[in-house]
Amino acid sequence: MNKLIKDFLFLIGSVFKKKSQMPTEIGRILCILPHYLGDTLWMLNAVKLLQKYFPQAEIDVVLRRDFSALLTGIVDKEHILVEPSLVSDRKREKVSLAAIYHAAKKYRKKYDIIADLGGNRYSALFAHWCKAEFVSGFNGDEFGFLYDVRTPDNLHENKYLGLRASLSVIYNFDLPQDEYEKIIVEQPITENSAEFYRQKYNLPQSELVLLAPCAGWKEKEWGDDKFRALAELFINDGFTVRFVGSPDEYGRLAECCPSGAEILKAENLADTIGVISCTDIFVGNDSGLTNIAATFSTCKVFDIFRVTSVERCAPKTENTVVAEDFNHVFAVEKLFSEIKENI
Repeated sequence: MNKLIKDFLFLIGSVFKKKSQMPTEIGRILCILPHYLGDTLWMLNAVKLLQKYFPQAEIDVVLRRDFSALLTGIVDKEHILVEPSLVSDRKREKVSLAAIYHAAKKYRKKYDIIADLGGNRYSALFAHWCKAEFVSGFNGDEFGFLYDVRTPDNLHENKYLGLRASLSVIYNFDLPQDEYEKIIVEQPITENSAEFYRQKYNLPQSELVLLAPCAGWKEKEWGDDKFRALAELFINDGFTVRFVGSPDEYGRLAECCPSGAEILKAENLADTIGVISCTDIFVGNDSGLTNIAATFSTCKVFDIFRVTSVERCAPKTENTVVAEDFNHVFAVEKLFSEIKENI
């Protein structure tokens, strides 16, 4: 949609939308989480802030895919709701406004507050159609005017994306400003010990390398042929190499998996996170799995950036090394040499 049209819709809507006030008694809150793995990881601190400052409230979260493994120890499973109709505003997504509307009907007038942590046009519409007493959010594209309170764009435009939702909650709910300085992207809680996952998936005690060649955007990817060549260098140097991805990526992983390497076919996301927890080296594009790996201090992470902003998207952990390939000329041997220098 043309930016001029979007700005016009937002302006007109802002004039006519009647804003509600936050209720004085808050019994139920619904958090709308984003639709991708890394984005969901980034939003968990915002959920924790709502739990901290509204301890009396029952808090549910709704998301597109079952990423409940990320929410272990934060939200009980009975409060995790999955709605496949929720989509992002990325152009490749097939959008059905009717499906979003009908999904929202299930939650209509059941919540005192809805906190939209997705921040796109479709999550804004979903939040509006749920008909809560009060709706907060950020961005929302041309439908951001539907929020009763919306975080000003200039507060988060140039901030690390991992903290954007938390900043929105702090502003929209008038929480203490020093909460922002305390926020870090914490590692997910694993369901079992590292030794459990080593035995279950026949992994070594050390020198385990996970390679994740897939990403949500094709433009982010370094290239399957390069990951294959990198795997061969690791194998020749005595490392154990596993390729990691979602089940629908296994066919592709098989094509870039050389002799001596294997595909890690974890039973579920919880097991994938568990294996990452006992990994020594993780190499991936700017993706959800790479961001999860960065939260484990025992894992050295090499994060390849080709199109997205390093400042806004790269993990801020000491165990992460960013490899910039914006000119698409980063050689396999150069990355391998950089890895060897940093482990």
